[in-house]
Amino acid sequence: MLSPNNLTEEVSPTSRKVVGLTCVLIAIALAFSAWLTGELVVVILSSVAGVPIGIAGLSLLFGKTKNGTGVFSPSTTYVIGALIAIVSVAGAYNGQPKTGFGILMALGCFALARKRTNKSKSW
Repeated sequence: MLSPNNLTEEVSPTSRKVVGLTCVLIAIALAFSAWLTGELVVVILSSVAGVPIGIAGLSLLFGKTKNGTGVFSPSTTYVIGALIAIVSVAGAYNGQPKTGFGILMALGCFALARKRTNKSKSW
């Protein structure tokens, strides 16, 4: 059984590259599906899911993460939350009732960014 200390250990560079490449491929597949269908709800859901997954994948492939801080900085998390909120509100305005999930994700991004901002100021 895993102890809590094992869950925060640094992963190998190979694992980071494999997961990062997988995330980038998922984001590309979501963008391609939005482009193929052209339906508004698919465009909204693929952008809500694809943008954070793509940025996380690129960050894992090329970025340097610090242990315990996560992949995104607080400012990046605010920007992602704002983009998700804008796309979700636009979808709700156009009569797509299933975009409420995106608004909840945006609120979660804002809460996480605020928590990380307060955590970094306390050091």
